[in-house]
Amino acid sequence: MERMRLELLGSRGRAAALVTAVAAGAPLLRRAIRSPAGSPEFRSRTVGLAAWWAGCAAIGGRPRAGGGVLPAAVTGAATAGVFGAGALLTRRIPPLRDQVAAVTAHASKGNLPTVAALTALTGVGEELVFRGPLFDLAEDGPAPVVVSTGVYLAITLATGNPMLAFAAIPVGILAGALRAQTGGVVAPCVFHVTWSLAMLVLLPATHDASPV
Repeated sequence: MERMRLELLGSRGRAAALVTAVAAGAPLLRRAIRSPAGSPEFRSRTVGLAAWWAGCAAIGGRPRAGGGVLPAAVTGAATAGVFGAGALLTRRIPPLRDQVAAVTAHASKGNLPTVAALTALTGVGEELVFRGPLFDLAEDGPAPVVVSTGVYLAITLATGNPMLAFAAIPVGILAGALRAQTGGVVAPCVFHVTWSLAMLVLLPATHDASPV
């Protein structure tokens, strides 16, 4: 009985530490996203953010790998295609166009291979947390996909960019569904990285064109 009590206290302590660490990642995400495009600050802060997410994931222990690489990649590419089509509409709406431009500036003004590597790194870091130990915590409840997506949305809202917050909803739901289906973090990571890298190409292409 005493051993069970200590294990319960330990698991609750890890859960509290994980939630606190994830919440502390919000201002780090905000600083990284709002760094000047192509600047050393953007690169260092993004690497620091990815390291922070990795540290958060480590609190929960070693994540389960799972599988489903090919379906996850296909889902990521298809999702990017839908987002790309939507971008053709947002470029006609100045407030939304400006919010997208704030994100695409990192690709257009920075070194593309470097930005791509940083994008992939942070995507993996996010999935290791939100579809890793955070998802494990939510599995005790009735809707882990909804809970993990809600936390992901809340953290993304800290960027102050409504387009990133909007994207967090379908990305979180699909990544969560892949985690629930495969039982591990590999599929969500592949999905997120595929989607992110495709958007890195599609968004500047759609928003550089003049609206008709």
